[in-house]
Amino acid sequence: MSAKFSEPAVESAVGGTVEPSRIMRSGLSVALLSTFVAIIACAAVSGFFYAYACSVMYGLNDSSAAVALEAMQGINRTVRNPIFAASFFGTALLLPLASFFNFTRGTKQAGALLALAALIYIGGGLLLTMAVNVPMNEALAIVDVAALSDPAKTWADYEAPWSLWNWARTGFSFLALSIAIIAFGLRK
Repeated sequence: MSAKFSEPAVESAVGGTVEPSRIMRSGLSVALLSTFVAIIACAAVSGFFYAYACSVMYGLNDSSAAVALEAMQGINRTVRNPIFAASFFGTALLLPLASFFNFTRGTKQAGALLALAALIYIGGGLLLTMAVNVPMNEALAIVDVAALSDPAKTWADYEAPWSLWNWARTGFSFLALSIAIIAFGLRK
């Protein structure tokens, strides 16, 4: 004979109580919720990279080279903040977590797609950024813009490869996002 434990009831927003297992059966599962949150985080970081690609770098290129260099130094000093970290690092944690929950909850096809999205984002978004963009930003941080004899050359040498790799991480991040959205649609 097995013992049956009762679950504590949860207060409903409209009055009364609801058993937690009933909430899970109604579709608000850990797998569904984790997938949704992973998609939001991935969309945020994809949009962040895209904003650089389609506006920030164009705006800096429209400025004098010295202004662009100093502005990028300022951006790089302030970008490491909790809001950015939540999407940048959170996506790398949330996609595999959503994959795990989908696999363990019986939605294996969605779990496999979320695993693929995680690999694409971690490789093409997170690791690419850490291997290419961050070292470029750190090298730029030590440049004394006022002492440069040719700021235009320094900016061109920085901006062209940085933008190329930013477009790459933007593409990989949006690919991961698209796959995660497809996985969400496959959930039953």
